[in-house]
Amino acid sequence: MTRREIDGVKRRFDVVAGGITSQVRAVAEGRTTLGDEVRGLVVRVGRLEERFDRFAGELKAMLRISLADPDHRARRWSPRSTASPTARSASGPATPDGALPRRRPVWDPAKALL
Repeated sequence: MTRREIDGVKRRFDVVAGGITSQVRAVAEGRTTLGDEVRGLVVRVGRLEERFDRFAGELKAMLRISLADPDHRARRWSPRSTASPTARSASGPATPDGALPRRRPVWDPAKALL
């Protein structure tokens, strides 16, 4: 090999080595950024676990209280009677505007826990 060929090979190696070096730097920076993001996600997941545990404890307490007194439950969720002396007559509603008496809405367990 001549001196000129050796210099050409060195230049090619320098160019390739420079490209590889810049790629390694980019990967290292990306890894650092991803590490920071993962740490942030771990913190957020930890907070969500705490909130979920607190919610589960509150839900258990509500269920325990609700199931502890069946008489209270029966009184609370039984439908109210809509019959009253002035509510309805045999011919229809007794209200002046013709509206029917209001009925209590049906119990929805999903809404009760909110």
